[in-house]
Amino acid sequence: MAGQSILPSPDPRAGTFFPASQPSTPSATPSATSSDESKSKGPAIQIQPSGPLDCGTAAVGAAAACPQPVTITSAGTDVLRITSIVMTGADTGDFIPSQDCVGASLDPSQTCDLKVTFQPTAAGPRQASLVIHQNLPWPDRGTTITLTGTGGGDTPPPTDTCLQGYVWREAVPDDHVCVTPETRTQTAEDNNLASSRQAG
Repeated sequence: MAGQSILPSPDPRAGTFFPASQPSTPSATPSATSSDESKSKGPAIQIQPSGPLDCGTAAVGAAAACPQPVTITSAGTDVLRITSIVMTGADTGDFIPSQDCVGASLDPSQTCDLKVTFQPTAAGPRQASLVIHQNLPWPDRGTTITLTGTGGGDTPPPTDTCLQGYVWREAVPDDHVCVTPETRTQTAEDNNLASSRQAG
């Protein structure tokens, strides 16, 4: 019609319709790792106690077992092989580890008790390090635990004691020849009379 616009009028319904909402897609998340998968592969070692092992006090020269062993546990997924046990440090001669675990092959979770004997060579604090070598891959250089102890107390009796019923002759100081008590008495009398028996 003359005088009327030929452009369509805006649709009053425009904007009242929205596209149908699409169902949301959950984002992909990594699956939880099982406890078995989180474990390190291959052999692994764990020792108890985790800190220094105090072997207590022992008389100088006397041997005493440390109050608890070093417990070795295979903590990995493969067999743990103990290849050697060595001592390092200033007082290595004061601590004597047993060799019971050397050469042992421990399945996962299996343990081995390593006993240590403390025999101080001098009085006062003593310390050394025990190193456990195993089949862990390079650059592993062994698992170390510090051993401590104190030398002191009474000096143990001499090892050259006599059998029951015998005594040292003691003809001179440090004469540790074992004789009967009668012989020792006679020896003492002979020593006392020695000067009177000498020619004037």
